[in-house]
Amino acid sequence: MFHDLNSEGHRHDVYSLPSKTFADSIHALAEWASEEHSRFVAFSGEPTRGIAVTFDDGYRSTLKIARAVLNDYSIPFHVFITKQFIESGDTRYLTAADIRALSAVPFATFGLHGVTHTPFSQLEPSALRSELRDSRKWLEDLVGRPVATVSYPHGDFNQRVTEIVASEGLVAAACSAAGTFQFDNQRFAIPRIDIWSLDSANVVLAKTRGDWDHVLP
Repeated sequence: MFHDLNSEGHRHDVYSLPSKTFADSIHALAEWASEEHSRFVAFSGEPTRGIAVTFDDGYRSTLKIARAVLNDYSIPFHVFITKQFIESGDTRYLTAADIRALSAVPFATFGLHGVTHTPFSQLEPSALRSELRDSRKWLEDLVGRPVATVSYPHGDFNQRVTEIVASEGLVAAACSAAGTFQFDNQRFAIPRIDIWSLDSANVVLAKTRGDWDHVLP
């Protein structure tokens, strides 16, 4: 799970990884996957052996930096987008035109990350349904294809939230817990590896191998 990337090399924002570290990390992961006879896979609601690359929030660096690196290795990637961030005018985030451009990129797929980025468990059922429906229709209109996945803002969810997500016809939901997606009953709480700004390429590789699972939340 990546968030923002930056070309300046700074590490003061825990969720903004330097672009060189990102490129080095993808290279290290690609080499390791080849050695282990593994592969990169698209994020989905099916537990599939391999490595799935995801981005949360909808940062512009996904288009401006990550796309080229991932394209060099033909790696699929999944972008979870928060509607309010896109409409804010903040230049850190993708614009509607950027999202349309990303939708034309081979291997790029999309998921919801809410309208307001409010933790889902804090929303009343009707408000949660509105977040899901509004963000889904808006994103489907932009990318011109069905959207059926969601990432929980702040990694926040409970049983009530998962039941509503499922009832809205979504097929997969990603959280922030460390681990591996191995079983069908995880599809509404799919674990991911959280990558932070101070992580080196070696740390990203170690996290992906599961070396850090015992210390991650």
